[in-house]
Amino acid sequence: MEKPCNASEIVKIRGNSAYDHIKELEEKGFISREKKGHSYELKTTRKFTQYFEVVNEKELRNILSTAKPKRVLVEEKKQEEKEDILEEKKRISEEIVRAREEIKKEMEKDKELLERAEEVVEKTRRILEEVQLPIQKEEEKDQGVEGDIKEGEEKEEGPNQEKEE
Repeated sequence: MEKPCNASEIVKIRGNSAYDHIKELEEKGFISREKKGHSYELKTTRKFTQYFEVVNEKELRNILSTAKPKRVLVEEKKQEEKEDILEEKKRISEEIVRAREEIKKEMEKDKELLERAEEVVEKTRRILEEVQLPIQKEEEKDQGVEGDIKEGEEKEEGPNQEKEE
């Protein structure tokens, strides 16, 4: 398991930020490094295999190849947040559309109720007119009879007779 690996291989896989990671891993005792030419030869320590529960070299290479640089993780996180925001905006927009449709339906119901109320008012007005017309005629007739009675009383008294006071 302690087969050496060049730091340049790790940098090719992980990018330039791997230099800082290599330094940190060495400081924490997870790897050791030795200068070999222009690069460093890296070896995992027993602490590394125990802590990360790595069984063989293939598993280690898989871990190193699938690990993503921090900048990639940050970009992915930002993208996820953008997608979450877009989904929330879409959900809110859909709720607004539904609310507008409900309001429109309620307004249509209110309009129908108003039209019905206006029809009832108009029918009531017509009924009142129909009922009042005969009443008015009856009243006019009664007034005419009263007028005739008064005229008759005045005729009986005579036009030149003065009323006693």
